[in-house]
Amino acid sequence: MDLTQVTLIDGVFQPDEARELLTKLINHKIQYHQVDAFSKDIRNIEDSAHSTQRIKALEEALATLQQTVKEAEAHHKRIVIKSDIALTFE
Repeated sequence: MDLTQVTLIDGVFQPDEARELLTKLINHKIQYHQVDAFSKDIRNIEDSAHSTQRIKALEEALATLQQTVKEAEAHHKRIVIKSDIALTFE
């Protein structure tokens, strides 16, 4: 099998719903990388630079998304979110 694709999110949301969904999703990813980095540091088995970089990128993405949600609220608009996951073998 070369590629598996699934739809994770496909919907139209009120700004408060979008904020909650995106914040929880990104915070979960941040927590994953924090635990991964901590685990690698404790075991001294691998550099945790990747996780540290991902945490920073995810925090920046969250700030950008929160700003977009604020704009939607200010304009009384709903937010369309579409997110697909693609899996391939390496």
